[in-house]
Amino acid sequence: MISSWLPAFRFVAHRGGRGPGWPVENTIAAFDEARRRGAVAIEFDVRTTADGEVVVAHDVDLVRIAADDRTVASLTRSALEKLPLRDGSSAIPSLEELVAWANEHRVAMNCELKHDVPSRRLLTKNTAKLLAAATVPLLVSSFDPVTLALFARQAPEVPRAQLTEFKQGFERELIHRFAKPPFVQVVHPEYSEIDEEFVRRAKERDLRIGTWTVNAPARAAQLLALGVDYIITDDVGAMAHLTAS
Repeated sequence: MISSWLPAFRFVAHRGGRGPGWPVENTIAAFDEARRRGAVAIEFDVRTTADGEVVVAHDVDLVRIAADDRTVASLTRSALEKLPLRDGSSAIPSLEELVAWANEHRVAMNCELKHDVPSRRLLTKNTAKLLAAATVPLLVSSFDPVTLALFARQAPEVPRAQLTEFKQGFERELIHRFAKPPFVQVVHPEYSEIDEEFVRRAKERDLRIGTWTVNAPARAAQLLALGVDYIITDDVGAMAHLTAS
């Protein structure tokens, strides 16, 4: 395992990419499309199945990606891999499959641990085992500090990022007050949270900053100028002209 998250990149493909004509998010097809458009790093979400396997999926249920009202946690890995998604050609990948893909194509991985799962302990344990096979730069993130703490017990060498958004309210303020190494090495705030003061305080704590989800190149340029380290975006290709600047 390569445990460092020292990005030589400015943009990370959010769920592999999203938008009109794009493959279903969080699928190998989406990650392939992101790579074709220049992505060298991807962000994705993981949760557990009925048989405790780890698959790549954002939502609790399958309504949005497969028009199916069952939950990811109610189906086995095998059943999910066979489930037709809305584009007719994609499938929900296992984390094992995605790690193999990333290793083959030398694509860095930001793995977001979902916390609305039957067992956070099982998710973190099984995710840590699978990520041990990674040979690319790796980061694990979550909105939930408890989930990050559980993962840290399993794989302390893997860097962690704390996600936040405005709707967390007072919880968000507490997280930003106490988030610092060695518990986390990176913060992933919603882009609307970021200003000069935010960047200054994060840098004082030796924290890197990655922000989500920024799809306007002009806004991305402003955030990079403020000192944000990288941008999580739905379309890396749209940011291509900023990469060389």
